[in-house]
Amino acid sequence: MIAQFLLLIGCLSAAANSRVCAPLPAGERARLVEYVRKKNNLPKDADLKVNELAFAEGTCFRRVEFKSEGRGFRSEMYLSPDFRFLTRELLDSTVDPVREEQRRRQALAAGLGAAHSPSLGPRNASVTIAVFSDFQCPYCVRLARMLRTEVLPAKKNTRLIFRHFPLSTPRHTAGGRSRGLRR
Repeated sequence: MIAQFLLLIGCLSAAANSRVCAPLPAGERARLVEYVRKKNNLPKDADLKVNELAFAEGTCFRRVEFKSEGRGFRSEMYLSPDFRFLTRELLDSTVDPVREEQRRRQALAAGLGAAHSPSLGPRNASVTIAVFSDFQCPYCVRLARMLRTEVLPAKKNTRLIFRHFPLSTPRHTAGGRSRGLRR
């Protein structure tokens, strides 16, 4: 009896992992795009598209991306197997949340500390500061100078990583310099 029960559980588990998930019909795609357009107050002329990215492991919950290149809009969500529910987060109760958070932090730190970014300070520093900066912004220049002359000398085991993050419009400057910082 116990062997039959274990066999049944094994078969159900195998069936769940090899599940054939229903394709996302064109009508549902259009309905979801319209829903996300309305939910995010995007205009009707926004070129919003939905892309299927992947299925959550062993399920028919699919990760989808809604994107409008012209509007700079992007949102990743999970779609329920019946195409009814959209959620930004799908929590797996079989994963230890503390370990998952550690994994996320490590991945973020690895991405921020990528070798291709300019940096100051030792690679094995106990503190790493990632600075997202527009190198044409006078306020960013002022911050970089302060970090280099005050923070690094005071905190010996600190590393600064500079990430170029330009502003999309030159509103922050007038003729290349801020009006309030001209000397």
